[in-house]
Amino acid sequence: MENVEVKDLFYKNRFPTDGRKILSIILYAPFGLLLAFLRFSILVQAYLLSSFFPESVIKRLFLRAICTVLGIIVREENKSELDKAVKVFMSNHITYYDHIPLYLITGSIGLSSAKVSAPLNWGLKDLKIKPGTESAKAKIQNFRGEIESPILIYPEEETTSGSVGLLKFSPWYAFVSSTVQPVCLKLWRPPFIDIAPNTIESSPLSDLLWFLFSPLNVFTIKYSPVITKTSGETNESFMGRIEDVVANGLNIKKTAYTASDKVSVFAQIIIYTLVNMQ
Repeated sequence: MENVEVKDLFYKNRFPTDGRKILSIILYAPFGLLLAFLRFSILVQAYLLSSFFPESVIKRLFLRAICTVLGIIVREENKSELDKAVKVFMSNHITYYDHIPLYLITGSIGLSSAKVSAPLNWGLKDLKIKPGTESAKAKIQNFRGEIESPILIYPEEETTSGSVGLLKFSPWYAFVSSTVQPVCLKLWRPPFIDIAPNTIESSPLSDLLWFLFSPLNVFTIKYSPVITKTSGETNESFMGRIEDVVANGLNIKKTAYTASDKVSVFAQIIIYTLVNMQ
């Protein structure tokens, strides 16, 4: 933990520094731009069509077929561990669109504080909240009482690279359920298009455009055994056990850094940029 600095948890640049990889991206760019344009057109039409589908397996199958056309593939690991009775998944957070692969497989609704508009969100329903507030707690409890769909939670509350370490899982989410299925998410792109899935400065729109630009985006969902909160266990201990499982599944480190630390790093980058512009 002590060997990882907070800035190490995030991609600073979208592109690699290796000259050969940069050249590969430049050579691919004309095709990638055309592909992105065509896929965006398909995405708009799919968004309009999906609005006519009720939440069902048929809608998920339709969207999974569209995702394949858009170059988004979903793989599953440890599939035997998936408990279909579980109503809460908790995972690491690597892009603004991590909820898509889980929705396609499980029908889960993402719990997010990110301001992703409906068209950019592919028309998928999500539950936007401000973590740590009583209104958010009431909203989640009402949602769980009204809808049977599972919930997907990102206890880190902010995206990271997913390759170095986790932000500390917020104990606030422990109230949602005493039974949780931890999930590890990874995103793979072809080596000749070595483009980071997100950066510390990225937005939902920029993440989406690079998804459409890349020839292939493979999400891997790795299921871990269900974890149940024991009698008398604190929220910190419960969330810590979930964090242990996710960190081990990704083979990365736990850290004591939180989502607010990412905000601080981003602010430092902005200040540094403004100072150097003068």
